[in-house]
Amino acid sequence: MKNAVIALVTVFVALVPLGAGAAQLETGDQYVLGSGKTVNDNLYVAGGTVTIGGIIAGDLAAAGGNVTLTGEVQEDAAAFGGTVSLLGSVNGDVWAGGGTTTVAKDVGGDLVVVGGSVHILPEAAVAGDLVAAVGDVVVDGIVNGDIKMTGGRLTINGIVGGNIDARVSGTLALGPEAVVHGNISYRSPNQASIASGAVVSGTIDYKPWQKPAFQRPMGTALLGAFAAAGVAKFLAMFVLALVLVYGYKRFSAGVITEATDEFFPNVGRGFVFFIIIPFAVILALISIIGSVIGVLAMLAYIFILILAWSFAALVSGNLVLRLFHRDIRAEPTWRTVLIGCIVYGIVGWIPVLGWVAQALLCLAALGVLMHMVQQNVIART
Repeated sequence: MKNAVIALVTVFVALVPLGAGAAQLETGDQYVLGSGKTVNDNLYVAGGTVTIGGIIAGDLAAAGGNVTLTGEVQEDAAAFGGTVSLLGSVNGDVWAGGGTTTVAKDVGGDLVVVGGSVHILPEAAVAGDLVAAVGDVVVDGIVNGDIKMTGGRLTINGIVGGNIDARVSGTLALGPEAVVHGNISYRSPNQASIASGAVVSGTIDYKPWQKPAFQRPMGTALLGAFAAAGVAKFLAMFVLALVLVYGYKRFSAGVITEATDEFFPNVGRGFVFFIIIPFAVILALISIIGSVIGVLAMLAYIFILILAWSFAALVSGNLVLRLFHRDIRAEPTWRTVLIGCIVYGIVGWIPVLGWVAQALLCLAALGVLMHMVQQNVIART
């Protein structure tokens, strides 16, 4: 099994240079790029605290508890963390997510934000669109394109060059300095609060936001469908985990132990490869020479993600068992499988925090698998 995994994963590990050039990969508890330094390629980094003060000539992909950019990214940037502070400029698009996202400088393309809240400060300007699925959005600066938002509250105190299309469970508010050059279309439980002095050049279309009322037969059918899907997902994970545990005990024990003992470093590795590999596969698919290799790499990528998903449940079971038996180091058994699948499934029902926990478990498992591949490649060179 280990050799099969390594063979498949090596196919798309070899493609990383296609997607990332001579990309620089960094992981650790803390990463700092000083203000006087320059990375001439793409930078992919994951850690507890990530601070970018220098210049990134390519793309930036960063994940951590706190991600702060005070320098410059000359192409696109992706930043995910508990707190994301974009205090420097990004010449391309920005994808951000986490608890709080703050934008203080210019974004040369679109700004896409998921989770938490986003605040565009007065000195910031977004050249493209703002797309957000968050709790709160506050625009004190400039958005030259459209705003497309789903979430809690939307507050405009700055300038919007395009249209606003919003679905908010809270309020839509335009301050006295707000200027909207396009149309406003929104759904909300309440009509918008528009202060005196606010300017809207286009039309305002308001539709009350009402929760859909399903009839009992439809609701029952949906519940039945969700229940059936949940049972099928659980059984698939349970069976695959059993196959791994009893068919490949030593390999599975190694993956589980490393993922548990070095959880966050492996989360960092997993995140880096989770970002890089799709880019490499896409570039291979669109090239004539690499199209066949790209398809193989895509299949290998799907395969490794399924393995990581199953190992995530096993890691969950191992973590729970260690709570009661701190010295446990034995090979995984059916108890590990059963407890892990149940815990992983229950965690998935917890909104946001549960989903984040599941993602971290999967990334930790992915990081271990990719680390094994790296070690095998190094050993053979």
